[in-house]
Amino acid sequence: MTEQRNQPCPHLECGSSDAFGFDSDKGYGGCFSCGNGYPSKGMTIHGWAKDKYPLKPMKPRAAGDSSWETKEEQEANNYWDNYVMDTDDIDESADVLEEDAYEAVGVVKEAKVSDRNILSSTFKHFGVKVFTDDNDVVIKHVYPYPAGGTKTRLCLHKKPKKFPCDGDISSLFGLNLFPPSSSRQVTVTEGECDAMAVWQMIQGGGYTNPVVSVPSATVGAKGWANVKSYLDSFDKIILSVDNDKAGNELAETMAKMFLGKVYRVNHGLHKDANDFLMAGQGDAFKKAWWAAKKVKDESILSNPDDYINLYKESPDFEYFKTGIPELDRKMLGICKGYITLIQSPTGTGKSEVMRYLEYQLLKNSDYRVASCRKEETKVRSLLGLVSYDLGTNVTLKKFVDEKGLDDEVQESITKLTQDERFVTFSIDETQTNDETMSQLNYLISAMDIDYLFIEPIQDIVSGANASEKEGKLSDLITRMGNMCGETGVGIVVIAHENTQGGAMYSSMITKKAGFKIILQGDRESDDPTERNRTYVEIKEKNRVGLGFGPAGAVDFDIETYMLTPVVHHEPKTPDKTGDW
Repeated sequence: MTEQRNQPCPHLECGSSDAFGFDSDKGYGGCFSCGNGYPSKGMTIHGWAKDKYPLKPMKPRAAGDSSWETKEEQEANNYWDNYVMDTDDIDESADVLEEDAYEAVGVVKEAKVSDRNILSSTFKHFGVKVFTDDNDVVIKHVYPYPAGGTKTRLCLHKKPKKFPCDGDISSLFGLNLFPPSSSRQVTVTEGECDAMAVWQMIQGGGYTNPVVSVPSATVGAKGWANVKSYLDSFDKIILSVDNDKAGNELAETMAKMFLGKVYRVNHGLHKDANDFLMAGQGDAFKKAWWAAKKVKDESILSNPDDYINLYKESPDFEYFKTGIPELDRKMLGICKGYITLIQSPTGTGKSEVMRYLEYQLLKNSDYRVASCRKEETKVRSLLGLVSYDLGTNVTLKKFVDEKGLDDEVQESITKLTQDERFVTFSIDETQTNDETMSQLNYLISAMDIDYLFIEPIQDIVSGANASEKEGKLSDLITRMGNMCGETGVGIVVIAHENTQGGAMYSSMITKKAGFKIILQGDRESDDPTERNRTYVEIKEKNRVGLGFGPAGAVDFDIETYMLTPVVHHEPKTPDKTGDW
């Protein structure tokens, strides 16, 4: 017996690349994703499947027996036109097959019928195709998505439900039917049938209420990126989702992503919206829909149980080691849940210190990093990290070519950026603080970012006039600090220093920081060691409470373009005038 496991499914309606099993000795197989056997009546297969999965001998069909309703279907199934499976030798216990893999469903045909109390006119409105067998039993629904992909509901498979997908479904079902801002509110469901049921139940009064559905309760980063601006165009987002773990997590994620906009329908004893419709309780759903409550802010604690759960579930203090011994001793590291401010005059190596920290985090932890650099290109930022990884300067492509390291650079890029652990983003200086906070919330909620690096923070407000900069920056840094406390994200901001030794434009930057690191150096020193050395000091803010003052130093090597912690050095301290 020769078994092929984890193979691509031959069925056109399934998009799985690794869920199919095939027994080449017996000539049959089955897919654990779509639930279809191979062969099975009425199936449509990819052309390559005929050679990849050759069948065992078959019997001629009985006279007059036909499995195709139309000429097109017959042509699509030409390979099977005159044969049925010889079931005498089927080993029902073979573990490559599901129990019902060979369930005969008869002729599959598109029909204009109602199903699950969803009217045929509703199916038509959403472009959904409903297929039945020759006994008019509904076999499947095919749901179209805006990017051209489809999702299929296999109605005969009750446990577990089967939803094979084909093509891109990383958007919202129904989105193409309702333009952005076409109504004050939009309703979001957790399933296509629920979206159609809601739409059918709430229409009337001379207006149209947009209703869309996520492809699943676990929406990935790509999915949110595709639909965030669309959902944000509405004043109110009403969720009609299951009251289970997945539905609750979806509600929580969207509440964070769309601040103050998200409301949730109370389904009561019903599982979902379609259950209301099937129970003939459309009016009850409509009342619940109108009475949707704003999703509770989970940050509010009000009773002993809340605090006990907080104590039990809260992780210990989280941070990553910088590799600078004295800094790590006094701060433990760069901490989550706080803003860490790195401040210095021009030319003291702020950008390289930030890059050093990003690399230490990527190298020595599983945390996810998002980096916004206003003063260098994304490729320059990337190649700076690669230089650390390879131990040599490849900050320019010419250096890569000269050193013959193109393959190594690409391997390093793959290692550093895989699984979306390193994300680069841009903040337009003309955008509002609301837009910036929405962007940051997206990174945290949808992309699971643990640390945000922004350099320099003042450049975010460079589009404002002089009189507006302080107010805009103070408001933004305050909201960022609050976000750290609410989400547990760590934010590292680089700040230019003013002539008084504070953060340029706004003293609120220091006030909202949990930690403040000062960098100093003498780039005009006659001593080459001193010229390339940056001294680190903890000043004013240290929430860990392990002291202030000198906290080590790092040396810059121009040949490798890397910073290296100085293990032993004489602390450099300011004199009585404050000069270093």
